[in-house]
Amino acid sequence: INGDQLSFLDPAWQAYLLDISKKAATSLGIDGPIQAELHKMLIYEKGAMFKVHTDTEKVPGMFGTLIICLPSAHTGGEVVVKHNGKYRS
Repeated sequence: INGDQLSFLDPAWQAYLLDISKKAATSLGIDGPIQAELHKMLIYEKGAMFKVHTDTEKVPGMFGTLIICLPSAHTGGEVVVKHNGKYRS
């Protein structure tokens, strides 16, 4: 679903997005303000996964993809992030 077709009614969403973006930037060693923009919402079927890939820059200055997993019953499948040769899960 394209990002321009989505809206979030919960007023806490924007504050959550700002907080998680700051935490991601700090964890990656990025100084200065960053901005998260909704590009798409992906919905995966049972057994599917987000495949390892290199992002293409969709907007000037883009440096990565922030993945937010909405609450859903699941098992396994930790998210692993690679940046500058470092891995975090």
